Amino acid sequence: MTKSGIINVNKGKNMTSHDVVAIVRRVLGIKRVGHTGTLDPMAEGVLPVAVGNATKFIEYLDKDTKTYLAGVKLGLMTDTLDVWGDKIETSDKSVSTEELRSKVCEIIPVFIGEIQQIPPKYSAIKVDGRRLYDYARKGMDVEIPSRKVNIYRLKYISPTDTKYLDSLIGFVSAGDYREKSDFFLLIECSRGTYVRSLIRDIGERLGVSAVMSFLVRTVSGDFRIEDGVSAESIKNMSMEDLTEYILPIDEKISCMGSIVIDQVEGKKFQNGGKVSLKKIAYLDKDNSERLFKVYEISSCSNGGGSIYNTSGSEEGNATSIIENKKFLGIGRIVDDRFLKGEKVVPIESV
Repeated sequence: MTKSGIINVNKGKNMTSHDVVAIVRRVLGIKRVGHTGTLDPMAEGVLPVAVGNATKFIEYLDKDTKTYLAGVKLGLMTDTLDVWGDKIETSDKSVSTEELRSKVCEIIPVFIGEIQQIPPKYSAIKVDGRRLYDYARKGMDVEIPSRKVNIYRLKYISPTDTKYLDSLIGFVSAGDYREKSDFFLLIECSRGTYVRSLIRDIGERLGVSAVMSFLVRTVSGDFRIEDGVSAESIKNMSMEDLTEYILPIDEKISCMGSIVIDQVEGKKFQNGGKVSLKKIAYLDKDNSERLFKVYEISSCSNGGGSIYNTSGSEEGNATSIIENKKFLGIGRIVDDRFLKGEKVVPIESV
């Protein structure tokens, strides 16, 4: 039986995110496969794929920040906001490399932090129950609401900085990406950020049309491009070979802390019951959403038989009590009194 977990896949060009899921399904021979953070067909890079019971936890994997290397082409606007769309307008406006660097570096601080962004009309955002790309394909105009996103880091990279660029994308088949781009951006951003929209808006500040010419996702949460396995190589793997790339479900959920409970409370948790906070041991309380990874251990005591809440001098003991932990799911603190399951691993699977 194939174990549940996450595969760090590097998606190549000319394939959809669903194509990657189909490849994994075929090799492993199972239907329960899904992915986080859709990548456009021409984009490359990190695409975490969930297998088996891990599909229940995809939403938590997708809460983390993403990092992209994007190419920018000036003097062009298309309906899809990238070089692969239908041309809307072109411009002969050009500037020298040094002048361009100066102008871009002057503009990009405006886009760092929380910003409002209008998604592309060719995107999967829903308006009135329909995907935006459905409206676009039928030539229908629809008002696209803006949304808040966070840009944590935005860095200009010159096309002449070939060594640095190659170090960022050395794990994908980028081809002639430098020849198609006037400059590049290294972007660290929140979930839901559209790089194509960001490039369009930067172009507007520059006073020239701008579209995305290249995109590689180098990081998604704790998943990094250098640690991934390519979708193309998966095609030729056996089920046993691919199973070796499956990571534990909880290992890469880094957006929340952890809680420990004993076997009795663990069974109650998995059966949908509430666990008193007096029966748990916190490992990490710093979580604004009050969500935690929940683990069961066979013994959870400080020597006197009672379960404790780690704080002060007890904090150092928290690590020692989870050596033989077992992941039960994601729980939420409710009413400041109880732990209640949000997503739980089935009892027969743990």
